Amino acid sequence: MTAKAKIRVAVAGAGMVTRHHLLAWRKLPQVSVVALCARHVENARARAAAFGVPSAYGDVAERG
Repeated sequence: MTAKAKIRVAVAGAGMVTRHHLLAWRKLPQVSVVALCARHVENARARAAAFGVPSAYGDVAERG
């Protein structure tokens, strides 16, 4: 992996534990969280907005 390459991560879930995962991922400079997916898309959107994650989905199939 080159110095500029980032690992792109999508997180499944938007509950309480996800908050801790996002805090941990945020500390890794080589990682970029690019999406959240949750059964209730409004929860995914809210958590994504709180952590600056650019995309949120209600179903993993939405991303294609």
